[in-house]
Amino acid sequence: MVDQKSESNIETQTDPEYELWRRSIEPLLVSRGGRWTITEDGTGLERYFTFKTFAKAWNFMSAIVPECKSNRHHPEWSNTYRTVFIRWRTHEPDNHISLLDIKLAVICDEQAKAFGEVVPDAETSTTPEEQ
Repeated sequence: MVDQKSESNIETQTDPEYELWRRSIEPLLVSRGGRWTITEDGTGLERYFTFKTFAKAWNFMSAIVPECKSNRHHPEWSNTYRTVFIRWRTHEPDNHISLLDIKLAVICDEQAKAFGEVVPDAETSTTPEEQ
């Protein structure tokens, strides 16, 4: 289930829109078998991606750029060698996780798979510092 901190930071939505938001985000979350976590303050969706090489990591990021442009939305992200960190959040009108953030997180997962993301086993942490 989605926790209270994230629920209070979503767009002001009617009940059917909230249900769509909830159903969309839940499969992405670590607690539900996904790889994304909600930021400590509940305003963003984030995760690390690891690839076999720097080139694969760079190509993955390059594949995300057109999606950012076409959706007029960009992530907070960084790259260190073969690891990419991405955080999606909507800044206006106030920090929250929007349906667009969720859509782009799904696109990131799809692109990561296409670029050969190195997926840790179930006993490996989702942060590179702990891998």
